[in-house]
Amino acid sequence: YLLGIDYMPMRKEFWDVELKRKTNEIKNILLTFGGQDVNGLTYNILNTLINRYPHLNYHIIKGSLNNNSRNEKKYSSNVKFYFSLSAKEILELMLDTDIAITACGQTTYELARVGVPSIGIATADNQKYNLEGWYNVGFFKEEIWYNDNYTNNVLGLFSEYLTTNIEKISYCDGQGSRRIVKFLLNKFITEDGFYFRKATKNDSELIFNLSNDKLVRNNSINTEEILVDTHIKWFDEKLKDENYIILLAKDKNDIFIGQVKFELHNDNAIISISICKNYRGKGFAKKMLEKSCGYIFENYNNINEINAYIRPENISSKKSFEGVGFIYDCKEKIREDIFYLYKFKRK
Repeated sequence: YLLGIDYMPMRKEFWDVELKRKTNEIKNILLTFGGQDVNGLTYNILNTLINRYPHLNYHIIKGSLNNNSRNEKKYSSNVKFYFSLSAKEILELMLDTDIAITACGQTTYELARVGVPSIGIATADNQKYNLEGWYNVGFFKEEIWYNDNYTNNVLGLFSEYLTTNIEKISYCDGQGSRRIVKFLLNKFITEDGFYFRKATKNDSELIFNLSNDKLVRNNSINTEEILVDTHIKWFDEKLKDENYIILLAKDKNDIFIGQVKFELHNDNAIISISICKNYRGKGFAKKMLEKSCGYIFENYNNINEINAYIRPENISSKKSFEGVGFIYDCKEKIREDIFYLYKFKRK
């Protein structure tokens, strides 16, 4: 599991932020309690602060305009309400914020990223760990729950911030998404430059186009062009067949390299491989064979032998299979054509 602040995926606008470090004068206060605010914290806190500190500017983030349950027009010009803001607009607002009062959901990560001194109030049980975590790292000064005299707690902390020289400190670098991608690439894409995954319904067109490639068809047992309807029926059946494995090779940019297919029998499997045109002659066939056969032997203990049928004139394919450890066994006649049978035994 990739857990904690370092792996928190944020909206892209918060990945690379030029922070405003110092606050010379407290002027702008941000209140955000989500689109619903079912506990009614927004107006209770807003009215309390306005009574005590009417000279400050208050910025209130709410949900869509339809969620407006009260008449915001009754407030003076130093109170602004925002509806349905984009991530970029929220970032700009946070950069100009001196103190934020917030629920303890996703917004806390964005505030911590920007370094806004914040007062967090847990408004639901699923915010417990955010509240505790941000308190433990020092981003929150107290752990406040909405049902525990929150108004007085907020006022106390707010007064403390007003009388303290505040420097904005980022508690989160916003690189969680990049770290997750890097981890996955390092885990699944080896030095071979590709990774395997099983085929899904969404891959039907990819496989259809590769299977109808002229060279692929010429080297197959069935050399005839495959019709769309025939492919769709075949592909749907194979996806449901536990004894038929289709592995797709993708590079680090998720571009389709080729496929390896296995038809599993009692103690053996029949393998076939095809490489996309742009990736032929680059050594992928041998690497894909080695990796896919290893996958079969590792995950199917009953399979002791993998068999390949290769046309005699397909010299490059024979070299790839022999390079992995496949050994020529005999000639076999299939559909009036002669094929070489190569075998690869479990070590």
